[in-house]
Amino acid sequence: MPTVSKNIFWSTLTSVLQLYTGSIVFIVLAKLMPVEDFGILSFGFSLSAIAVIVADFGFSLMIMKDYPRQKNHAKYLSKSIVAKIILAILSSIIFLIYLLLFYTGQWLLIGGIYIAFALVASFTIYFQALLRVQNKFNKYTETGIVYAIAVTLVVIAYWYFKLSLEVLVFLLLAGKIVQLLWALYCSSKSFSTSSFKTKEVFKLIKNSWSFGVFGV
Repeated sequence: MPTVSKNIFWSTLTSVLQLYTGSIVFIVLAKLMPVEDFGILSFGFSLSAIAVIVADFGFSLMIMKDYPRQKNHAKYLSKSIVAKIILAILSSIIFLIYLLLFYTGQWLLIGGIYIAFALVASFTIYFQALLRVQNKFNKYTETGIVYAIAVTLVVIAYWYFKLSLEVLVFLLLAGKIVQLLWALYCSSKSFSTSSFKTKEVFKLIKNSWSFGVFGV
């Protein structure tokens, strides 16, 4: 069983990695990119930050509260993920309509990629929350390390090969997908085929509104 001191260490390291991937990397990109490209990138990143919160709708908070009280963890996770998929699809539609109404060209393309980025990120933070509530802080940190490495490689590739903005954002999305797959792998033993009723999924969505509103 991990000790409190080890968990604090892993949490601190994860915070440092998040600072690196969320701030320092963008400072470096600001130095490397044309002003217009960085403006579009910043728009996409800001849009995704909002979309992540809406797509997650507080489920990463709710799982930390509900999971320890569940008798059948696998069943709870199954219906929770189905509920998240439903909310993710609805939020994607809303944000895509917003983009189509107000943006065109490169702004629309980058915005669309970042909507996909936000969906992937919303499931990533959900599985990260699951790892934390299971006291697997080292695995939680591993997901941060994987993304930090991926982002570093993307920035190096952008600088060395003089990649376009579109390719850069696609690669950032690919890095986030790799992080999601690793988070899913780290928590895969928590899942199993469990039957549940559709009304249980919508009940879970109904109960999530306070967490979602708090997050938004």
